[in-house]
Amino acid sequence: MRKAIRIIIAVIASVLIAFSAYKLITIYLDYKKGTDTYNEVASTVVTFTNEISTDDTDLPITVDFDELKKINPDVIGWLYCKDTQINYPVVQTDNNEYYLHNMINGEYNFAGTLFVDYRCEKDFAGLNTIIYGHNMKNGSMFGDLPKYKAQDYYDAHPTMLLLTPDKTYKVELLSGQVTASDSDAYDIISKREDLTKYLENAVSQSFFKTDSSVDDAEKIITLSTCSYEYENARFVVIGKLVEYNNE
Repeated sequence: MRKAIRIIIAVIASVLIAFSAYKLITIYLDYKKGTDTYNEVASTVVTFTNEISTDDTDLPITVDFDELKKINPDVIGWLYCKDTQINYPVVQTDNNEYYLHNMINGEYNFAGTLFVDYRCEKDFAGLNTIIYGHNMKNGSMFGDLPKYKAQDYYDAHPTMLLLTPDKTYKVELLSGQVTASDSDAYDIISKREDLTKYLENAVSQSFFKTDSSVDDAEKIITLSTCSYEYENARFVVIGKLVEYNNE
């Protein structure tokens, strides 16, 4: 009897190990598929040019939006942060569900696509444009955002670039904080005085400190990803949009 029990236990253990290995392989392949897909897209539409010059006259990258829109007409921008994995297209559709787990090519994948809240203006003209992305364990998508909990990480990456078909913006980062999924970080702000008040509060709670002023912020983007301090926690990084001078 004991021998039979040991055999049964061994069989169950073997099945559990095999199932766990299968799940790990599946997750790895899913992550790899997502990373490979976006690397391929970037290699097709992004050209690296120069470092950002001190007088803001040269862009480090250019994006072929005509080619990108052939892949997906929902594309409205491209977000880039030097020396990070953030180098991705940004899309928008009429809901906040589809691109959670569908890549830019329409293929299902947990990585999804960086997407703008459907309530926001697609040309980034609103006072607060919210962009969502997954906190992937391999650092892809918005997996790098929580690193802004450290001052030295901010010091090394104080700005991003947001390119659109019509304009290019430098994103001067102002705040990084943990917040609830239903906090005012997800409000669509319509009054400039409300924007200033919101930013002052966000900066006071930020993990990093910056010399960049909130007083001249005409419009911002809020980058949102999952965080795990409590149920439905999110980590948001807020930056003001400054139109890039590349004339």
